[in-house]
Amino acid sequence: MKKKYKVAIIENFPVYYRTPFIEKLSKNENVYLKAFFGSDNSSENVYRSEECDFKKGIKVERETKIGDFDYEFLRDYNPKKKFFIRNIIDSIRLIRRLKKDQYDAAIMHSYSPFMHKMVIIGLKLNGIPLIFKDVWDRIDNKSKIKRVLKSMFLKIVLDDFVDAVLYTYSRSKKLYKKFGVADEKLFFSPCAVNNKFLRREAKKLLKEGPSIKEKVGIKKDSKVILFVGKITPRKRVFDILRAYEKVSYEKEKSLLFVGSGIKEKEMMEKYIEKKGVKNVFFTGFKGQKDISKYYSIADIFIVVSKYDPSPKVLFEAMNFSLPIIVGTDVGTADDLVREDVNGFKIKTGDLNSISKYIQNLLEDNKLRKNMGKKSLEIVQSWNYDNAVKGATKALNYVLRKKNGK
Repeated sequence: MKKKYKVAIIENFPVYYRTPFIEKLSKNENVYLKAFFGSDNSSENVYRSEECDFKKGIKVERETKIGDFDYEFLRDYNPKKKFFIRNIIDSIRLIRRLKKDQYDAAIMHSYSPFMHKMVIIGLKLNGIPLIFKDVWDRIDNKSKIKRVLKSMFLKIVLDDFVDAVLYTYSRSKKLYKKFGVADEKLFFSPCAVNNKFLRREAKKLLKEGPSIKEKVGIKKDSKVILFVGKITPRKRVFDILRAYEKVSYEKEKSLLFVGSGIKEKEMMEKYIEKKGVKNVFFTGFKGQKDISKYYSIADIFIVVSKYDPSPKVLFEAMNFSLPIIVGTDVGTADDLVREDVNGFKIKTGDLNSISKYIQNLLEDNKLRKNMGKKSLEIVQSWNYDNAVKGATKALNYVLRKKNGK
């Protein structure tokens, strides 16, 4: 029996927090779904980031579970090769397949890869509706000329090539509306992580705190302020360090950085040594299999990036019932952090406020625990079920339009 919808998911590569969305959508009895990934960038089991100065990468265990759904890779991953010509060929082949196999619609995450730009044009020429999804709320280019050109390009794409948009948080919706996308074409499909898994991890690790702290070098009775992410200037990690230094707290406290970044980390270590800042720890890069134990020993979570559309570490921390100190340049701050309810918001670079809120949370056990409980409550509605509901509504909309209903 033919499914009601035949849907193609087009992604650059599989990402651990997006593949569960694809899998859950594929379970919809009205959907036959196949995912087309440009490449498998985890095939070499390498974590790379130019921002962190990694030239050869860090070897880690492969952790991206592709998922229980139909998928294929359009090419083999090779970071040393440029794929300009191959991208064009893959784009043409993919569009031909979608047309031949009579796909009803496509959902695409991000327009940035060159292949995606080619596919967007091909979908339009072949009458296949496109549902667009991305995680952003501003055009973030240093060059004014590039910002203008990018805005002009996006305006054309959203007006003429996109049939519906899945926005993932409130600021993102405002951006799409600024570009002229009509309300009827906007559907909420929230950012999400695996809440159920993380809650299980939190319960499982509840009694292991002392041993985890001991391995890191943290005293068992120390309160822990946690940062998870790349140790880079954009993440404003130096702000966190300097604010922590200013905190006056009589009992034991520790600052824990989980993540990699060569230059910034070296500068921070020199600063720590020069200023005599105590109890600051760096774990280096940790994969998804290990990350939960660091959330489990934390008392406060902090993310104050210069710009960060939707850091998944924020969702993860909230699943571990942590109060949040968040920067106003974090895209999902308006949705996930309610002032004086589950955390505090600070303007980027406001060290005094960061220090003050760390101090308040360290000294007030009741406030810290109550805010942590609220974090857990708030994050529960940001799940894959609601993400799929939004995608299903978008599919219904574009197919009604396609069929003239």
